[in-house]
Amino acid sequence: MQNILWADPQIIQVFSIKVLEGDPSKPVTNDNSIVLTKTAAERYFPGTSAVGKIFRLDEKYDLQVSAVVEDNRQLPGGHCALR
Repeated sequence: MQNILWADPQIIQVFSIKVLEGDPSKPVTNDNSIVLTKTAAERYFPGTSAVGKIFRLDEKYDLQVSAVVEDNRQLPGGHCALR
């Protein structure tokens, strides 16, 4: 995956990013959670909800998708991964 942003979960509130899937009050559920943009979710999990699925990062790390957020041009890159 390209354009990963590791950030504090509060970034969603700071930038007023809309949560499309998952719990908007707690989009990051644990240290092994990942939040994807809509574009990334559609790319890696086409035709199905990404929430609850396992996303394998760098062929080593299994992260569970806890939320999908709208694409946001305020963030660097086209994808957003938060832990």
